[in-house]
Amino acid sequence: MKVKNIILILFLVVNLLQAEVVKDRLYLYANASKNKVELKWFTQMYSSKYVYKIYRSANDEKPKLIHVVKPTSYESLKRAGYKDDYISMIYPKRNLKTIEDTIKYAKMVDTIDAFRLLFFVKDYAFAKNMGQYYEDNSVKENKIYQYTVEAYKNKQKIFARAVIVHTYKQPKKYDFMWVKVKNTAKGIKLNWDVSKEYNYYNVYRKKEGEKKFRKINKNILYISRDFAKGAEYLYLDEDVKEGDSLTYYIKRVDMFAKEGEPSKRVKIKFEIKNKKPKAIRDIFVTSSDKKTKLTWSKVNKALGYNVYRSTIYDGNFVKLNKKPIKENFFYDKTFKAKKNFYYYVTAVNMFGESIPSTIVLAYARDTTRPSKPTKLKATTKAGLVSLKWNSVKDKDVIGYRVYFSMDEDAKHWSLINKEVIKQNLFDHNLSKTLSRFYYYYKVSAVDESYNESFSSNIIKVKLPDVTPPKQPFIDSFHAYATKIDFTWNRIVVYDFSHYNVYKKLGKEYKKLNKKPIVNATFTDLNPNDGINEYVITAVDKSGNESLKKKSKKIELLDIKPVVIKNFEVKKIKGGVKLSFTCKDKDFAGFRVLRRAVNEPDYVLVSDFIKKKSFTDKSSLKKGTYYYMIKAYDKSGNISESEVKSIKK
Repeated sequence: MKVKNIILILFLVVNLLQAEVVKDRLYLYANASKNKVELKWFTQMYSSKYVYKIYRSANDEKPKLIHVVKPTSYESLKRAGYKDDYISMIYPKRNLKTIEDTIKYAKMVDTIDAFRLLFFVKDYAFAKNMGQYYEDNSVKENKIYQYTVEAYKNKQKIFARAVIVHTYKQPKKYDFMWVKVKNTAKGIKLNWDVSKEYNYYNVYRKKEGEKKFRKINKNILYISRDFAKGAEYLYLDEDVKEGDSLTYYIKRVDMFAKEGEPSKRVKIKFEIKNKKPKAIRDIFVTSSDKKTKLTWSKVNKALGYNVYRSTIYDGNFVKLNKKPIKENFFYDKTFKAKKNFYYYVTAVNMFGESIPSTIVLAYARDTTRPSKPTKLKATTKAGLVSLKWNSVKDKDVIGYRVYFSMDEDAKHWSLINKEVIKQNLFDHNLSKTLSRFYYYYKVSAVDESYNESFSSNIIKVKLPDVTPPKQPFIDSFHAYATKIDFTWNRIVVYDFSHYNVYKKLGKEYKKLNKKPIVNATFTDLNPNDGINEYVITAVDKSGNESLKKKSKKIELLDIKPVVIKNFEVKKIKGGVKLSFTCKDKDFAGFRVLRRAVNEPDYVLVSDFIKKKSFTDKSSLKKGTYYYMIKAYDKSGNISESEVKSIKK
């Protein structure tokens, strides 16, 4: 039996297990020696997320948890150098990042399950990495133990299975299963007794003249009891020639890949009793959702071929052609998508019909594109593009994909949504700062088989510009007596329009420029006395104006002296008192000057006085004296009072 046959049988086994998932979902196997017990278990629905708890009891003791088993982590398998194909059988969904990956996995799931089962039987390391193997070295000889394996998913117990094990050395027994051999035109057919306990077998053969028996099946044969009931044969030995004298025996193989004792030997001589054509060796199938094409290798001296089809692997096959087919290919146009069909082909000559070829499975995925969406439209707000289109009426459409690009002729468009969109509208959020660019959008429909339609009409979209430029700041100025000049840093943006100059008056802003300012300079010809506070803003072509957070305070150059009023000079006891009034806010202080009548110049008679009065306590001779004061503001401007005289 070829590898293709083994894989196909394994496909059916996995499908059968999945169909009966409600029933017993865990199979537990044990292999015992005097001081060791090995456990293996297999679940109908394999999951790398399962965790297994192993309990053991002896002599009616209370079961005790002895170990917790879980699959080797993905990262550990990577570090250990295992190949991706090996790891994918343990973690089949680990790298499904795109829809295309999911579709590829769906096509390969049966193959993955089949090879997983085969590796599980023959490879201890693989079973350990699956988390479905345990070796107990703490047992004692000549004991009876019960082991229970409980399966958990997300800390919830979902099923369990128990097995009783005897740790004593059992004597070897001769395996009395019957084996039957039969001559056919294609080779020797072998049948044997298939038990409930064993499903795996190896076939051994010795030709006349050979010294030893050798195993002739490349991989361990998996044969279920249900399959054996309806099968014409369990193994076909085609590596024979007419006249060969052959001896065969079968060995059962347990779940630990250990062979049992050989069956009784059977002998046969290969003789072809008729000249029917040989069976077709190679057959291939390709399918679309419209038709299935079968091709096969030609058979020497065949007059034609017959094609048979069934919806069940071991069901009733119906011949599709009325007359023998002359060519080595056939188109089945009555094939239906999303349904399994099994085929085999026979060769025909004047002596009759050959035995069937290998049975092949054809499954066609729906490859017809759905209708494309129409009338794609967009509305925009700040940082938001809202798309809407006409729904596709195809019954199997499950949603839509939205693509965008910055180039209408781009070869590769970016897919926005990871999951298909159920409704016929979509909001694409973008940064508000991306308003300078044009974006292009298109939409496609996706059906249940993930066929994607052609794209809708392409639309061109531009976000509204709501982002103001940065605010300029005054970096140099010059204050005069009647004006203030200042400049600020230039704002360089692609859509710059002009500047505005404001004077801050409390909480309000007064715009000073009547026309837009292009150059980064301005002169205020009407400044206020004292401190003036200015704010500069930049405006873009969309009318967005920068914030008014930064301001600059500039003081007007003060050349106006304070005003002295009500200057008086009086004689008082102990001296001469000078007083005046000054309402200027920037008054800083004054000095007193005095001159005698016969003296040509005034002399300073006081220090800098911040008050608005002074008493001259100097000892003066009799005569006339003249007084004046010099008042100062905070900018250093000086004003002189009138001269007042007094007699002593």
